[in-house]
Amino acid sequence: MSRRRRHVAVPAAAALVVALSTTACSSLIDRDTAPPVGIVARSTPWAGVFTSVSLPLPVSQLTAISCPTLSSCWGTAATVTQGVPDAAAIVVTHDVGSTWAPQTIPGTAGYLSAISCRDASHCVAGGETSSALGGVGVVLTTDDGGRVWTGPPPIAGTSDITALTCLTGGRCLAVASGVLGALAVVSDDDGASWQLAGALPPGTTGGTGVSCADALHCWVTGQVGAGVDHVTGSVDYTTDFGAQWTAVPLPTGTGMLNDLSCTSSTTSSSSLPFGTTPATTSATSGPPAAPPAPPPATSTTLPPTTTTTTVPGVPGFDCTVVGTTSTALGAVRTGRGILLTTTDGGSTWTSERVPTTAASFSGLSCPAVGSCVAVGTTALPATESGLVVLTGNGADIWKKAAVLTVPQPVAAVSCPAVGHCVMAGESVSEQLDAS
Repeated sequence: MSRRRRHVAVPAAAALVVALSTTACSSLIDRDTAPPVGIVARSTPWAGVFTSVSLPLPVSQLTAISCPTLSSCWGTAATVTQGVPDAAAIVVTHDVGSTWAPQTIPGTAGYLSAISCRDASHCVAGGETSSALGGVGVVLTTDDGGRVWTGPPPIAGTSDITALTCLTGGRCLAVASGVLGALAVVSDDDGASWQLAGALPPGTTGGTGVSCADALHCWVTGQVGAGVDHVTGSVDYTTDFGAQWTAVPLPTGTGMLNDLSCTSSTTSSSSLPFGTTPATTSATSGPPAAPPAPPPATSTTLPPTTTTTTVPGVPGFDCTVVGTTSTALGAVRTGRGILLTTTDGGSTWTSERVPTTAASFSGLSCPAVGSCVAVGTTALPATESGLVVLTGNGADIWKKAAVLTVPQPVAAVSCPAVGHCVMAGESVSEQLDAS
């Protein structure tokens, strides 16, 4: 997801959580504002029902989300006073998004922009300290599901932690901002201590997303300066868990890139296959679902797919990257959404078909090969709202993707398994769960 900060005024009302449950049909339900609206995703494993749930006041901005299980998710957030973000916060749900609660965190964090939970006990959140404490990179950790969060010493030489991921076994990799550019810092103890690994390629000013396919191979989406208030996106990879980084060239017209997901081409996914309902879901079953409604009329004309071949890359790994054609920092919906895929670790990139209604994609989660969810915001001249693209089955998954809209922009998404997602925004969080 994008780690760029948009300190904009937001309503004083609580942030919104929308739950989506996989059923035989799909409906978009906002319990607070609207009756059910039928949607259909016949060619995808994502058919379901969106529901709205309020987050506890004064939380009004969600910046990142991580769901290690089908029922539990943690999110980094900001509390808001008189429309202005004023403190970092972490919220949690253990009932598939029906209720959320704030957790007590140390006062060392002034802002949190990334979180990764490797299981229901161990989570690491990253951001920066308040300006009163110097505005340096900071992490918060928990090993008991957030009952107690601790704050290790701020990471010297960094001004912010903008993206991070933690793997099974407690190994974590984070991207931090440094004086000379973006740095990789690593931990082998669930974030309790950190060491500098290596600098990202020259010109990279920050990381917006990080994904590790295994304990050595990781990819980062970042930003490279392109003039005053302009940046372009970058994709860099490491084969030694952050010590050395290589930049891969990208298709012409690529603007800011905000998130990515990478997996090994030879590793079978542990996620649920299409059509499977998990026995562990905590959602209650209801009456049989009504037959699917006809698909809504949406503007989803798709441009032709184009492919750019470049070197170097890492054969044996698949990645999907999301972003926008826009390069202007702070510009409001001036670009068009971008979806890039590679099946050889970045040697060859394909610009996938995207809906013309997309201004930008800011978050991505792929719980299984060929099953991804991308989230973002709609393009002008329509009223700004959230956009969700759910990939289909078959050889051309993005061509068959379902395109849905939700009431507010969406910045991040976490899917612990096919059919289960939580989507978070700066003033909205949406959740998907199977029933």
